[in-house]
Amino acid sequence: MRRLRNIFMILVGGICFFTLKTGEESITWAQAEVGSSHITQTLPGKIVFQAETDGDREIYAIQADGSHFVQLTDNAVADEYPRWSPDGEQIVFTSNRDGNYEIYVMDADGENQRRLTHRATDDKEPDWSPDGKQISFTSYSRPDEFHLAVMKADGTELRRILPNHEKGNWPAWSPVGNVIACAVTRYNLAWGLHLLNLDNTPLVRITGSGDMQPAWSPDGQRIAYVSRQNTSKPSIWVMNADGSAKRDMLTDKNVEALGPAWSPDGKYLVYAQSRDRRDPNWELAAISVEDQQPVKFAEYPLQGIAPDWHGGSISEDIFARKGIPWPLRIIYETEYAPHSTGKYRRDPEALNDRALVADKDSKQGLMSYDPYTIFPPGEYTVNFRIKASDYDKKETPLVRIDVATNRGRTQLEQQDLRGVDFQKKDRYQEFEIAFVLEEPQKLEFRVWFFATGTVWVDRITVTAKLSYHQ
Repeated sequence: MRRLRNIFMILVGGICFFTLKTGEESITWAQAEVGSSHITQTLPGKIVFQAETDGDREIYAIQADGSHFVQLTDNAVADEYPRWSPDGEQIVFTSNRDGNYEIYVMDADGENQRRLTHRATDDKEPDWSPDGKQISFTSYSRPDEFHLAVMKADGTELRRILPNHEKGNWPAWSPVGNVIACAVTRYNLAWGLHLLNLDNTPLVRITGSGDMQPAWSPDGQRIAYVSRQNTSKPSIWVMNADGSAKRDMLTDKNVEALGPAWSPDGKYLVYAQSRDRRDPNWELAAISVEDQQPVKFAEYPLQGIAPDWHGGSISEDIFARKGIPWPLRIIYETEYAPHSTGKYRRDPEALNDRALVADKDSKQGLMSYDPYTIFPPGEYTVNFRIKASDYDKKETPLVRIDVATNRGRTQLEQQDLRGVDFQKKDRYQEFEIAFVLEEPQKLEFRVWFFATGTVWVDRITVTAKLSYHQ
């Protein structure tokens, strides 16, 4: 099977909300065959996370058993980094809805959203004290100038908690004491994770340089974090709370991983991973802490970042009333996709500054064919971002775009693009193909080049509303 790249489905760790019917049997996420490299588990609690489904970041929640899915924020700005309150009744998060990034809080069902900070700086990365009465966060006056602060849960009595010569970010409050784990640098020297006791005792360094994003286990005995200690790519590590017994949790050294969060029982970690940090599609994954085995939530890769896992207090009624169809948005950058003709070149008009180009001297062939993986039932729209020039006849086909199955032998939909279809030469346009899947199928989205002009292919975007069953 060809390598899957850039798959972007929403949400977490691969949790799926529909039942997949294949042949004679129905497969739910908890029953799916996932191969020898994954373990399928019934996981407890609820997970909040951020994801982009409509061009901006929103906050979502799911039940970790895959049975419900709900969108908690909905606006044209960035809502990010959600964190459950200790009692599961509220969620603190960051948003730039009022201009700059500030700290907000909402009820667990997304209602009663309200602003807590009112500052000229960008306030991010909030976390709750174990009693739910205070919130710590990072305040950024500039990208390279920031410090840690604490305030009451109602936004009052804000105070700085590090001296001026120390910078800190990614605060994580211990669930069993008045201690915050955070990334700190002194006098702009090497970064490292430290323990900050709010009784004014000295900082205690517990890791080497470059480590970040600490997350406490529910019992306060261990800390998960992000480190590049064994590789140039960030990975998920776990250590004892005193900094001992460090171990890299991930065996796949080809992925980059960020943002670990513990399950309520402390047996699993959920995190975001990607094959390349430039890839816009970060997929959520999970792992067993004890044996370091990946835990597969569902048959399909799903995406999101900044997860947080808790028992939560979103009721069945709220999930039923506010539940939405499972959204899908996939972005395929052509610089990552396989092809049989054309070359990658820098293009300032491309959304990622690079695109695949083929001209009359190039051979006929596929400029993109990806990913050939299973897609679930739903209503789909595929947008191909393409520009063309150097064609002689406006009616001559330049490229054919299609949606194919059966390893390319069957086209569900296809369209030939001619010079007349391009409103202006050398300007990107989006061309749309719509189709409906009644049952799961392996699909790929292709661009065939006829070698009759110069064609640039920038990006293929797939959006859908999937079949949804509660």
